[in-house]
Amino acid sequence: MVEEAHLARYRYACAFVRGKDVLDLACGTGYGSFMLAEAGARSVLGIDLSEEAISHAIAKYSAPSLRYTRGNAQALDSLPSSSIDIVVSFETIEHLPEPSKYALEVWRVLRDEGLYIVSTPDRRLSSPRYPLRRRPDNPWHLHEFTGPDFQAFLVGAGFEVVDVHGQAFVPAVLAFWPVQFTVKAVCSILKAFGARRFRERLYDIGSGLDLQRRTEQTAVANFWVTTCKKVSEVSRSRP
Repeated sequence: MVEEAHLARYRYACAFVRGKDVLDLACGTGYGSFMLAEAGARSVLGIDLSEEAISHAIAKYSAPSLRYTRGNAQALDSLPSSSIDIVVSFETIEHLPEPSKYALEVWRVLRDEGLYIVSTPDRRLSSPRYPLRRRPDNPWHLHEFTGPDFQAFLVGAGFEVVDVHGQAFVPAVLAFWPVQFTVKAVCSILKAFGARRFRERLYDIGSGLDLQRRTEQTAVANFWVTTCKKVSEVSRSRP
C-alpha cells in the first residue's frame, strides 16, 4: 500500500514537469524520479540521504535527463539558489529534526513562481494517541501536522498554497481519537480477518489512495498532497 500511495503522488506530479528542471527531494530508490523524467522533465535530480538508496536508484532507474546524488534535505549546499522549477518531496518533512530549515532550502533553490509539491500524513490519523503522548506514534517521525497546521506552516515558510489534495479520506467523526480507540480496539479483540479488513478499509485506505481534491472540510485525509508556489522575496517580507 505504501508504494501504491507513492505512485499515485508521482503520477499527479508528472502532470506539471514537462520541460522543467525538477528536484525529487528524498527520492528513495528512484522509481519516482524515473517517472518524472519519463514524463518529459528537462532535467531531474534525485537527492536522498541514504547512500544505499542512491546506489539502487543509479543501478535500476536511469534516463538521459536523470541523475542522483546523496544529500541532506535540510542543507542543499550543492544547489545554487533559484535553480529549480519544481521541487517534489513526498513523505519527507515528518522525518526531519528541523522542518523550517528544510522549507527554507526548498524556497531558496526554487525559481520565482516555482512549484513545491509536498505530502505528509495527517497527525489525527497517523498518531491517534498524540493527544495523550504529545509525540508521533511512528518512531521514525519527529514532527507531524494536522491538515490545517500543515497549510499554515507552508504559508509561513513563504509559499502560496495553490491546491490541496488528499488520499484515503476518513469522516472527521471517525478521526476523533476516542472513536478511533474504540473502533480499533474492538477490531483487535475480534482478531478476525473480516475485522482486520474492516479496519483497513475504514482507516488505512479510507476512500482510496487516488488523489482527490479537498472539497469537504469535515473529512480528514490520511495523507495531504499540497501544491505550492514560491512567493517572491518582496512578497515574502510583507507582514
